Amino acid sequence: MSKLYEIANEYAELANSDMDAEMIADTLEGIQGEFEDKAKNILAIIKNEQALELALKAEAKSLTERAKSSFNRIERLKTYLASSLETMELKSITAGVHKLSTRKGVVSVQIDDLEKLPIDFVDFQTVIKADKNLIKEKLKLGEKIEGACLVTGKSTLTIK
Repeated sequence: MSKLYEIANEYAELANSDMDAEMIADTLEGIQGEFEDKAKNILAIIKNEQALELALKAEAKSLTERAKSSFNRIERLKTYLASSLETMELKSITAGVHKLSTRKGVVSVQIDDLEKLPIDFVDFQTVIKADKNLIKEKLKLGEKIEGACLVTGKSTLTIK
């Protein structure tokens, strides 16, 4: 069986050849049938890969949830140990091969209302962003805009 691109190229060559019209029609019909068979096989592969993709995403989601659950349990156990050490007014203990110790938390700033801060304590940031919709409209109307042009993206395949 021929490769898909070979079939497509052969089809294009025959359509532009100077052979007898009836002979071209028969040959093109055969090539089209071969193309459809090849496309059917490729679509079956695509469907299988889509099913695998969904299964892998579901498994990844499940593993991510399990990892998050494990992380949360670890954090709760650490908090429990730290709280117990503080309650007993201990800075550190040795438990088997492990050593536990606590330290004071780091001092940090919490902003309750950004709007109420004096201007000296605010950092302003400016973001420059192109208005692509307006640019597209103007370019379609034939206007020249330096630094922008219209490009056509790849064709997309719809499978139903």
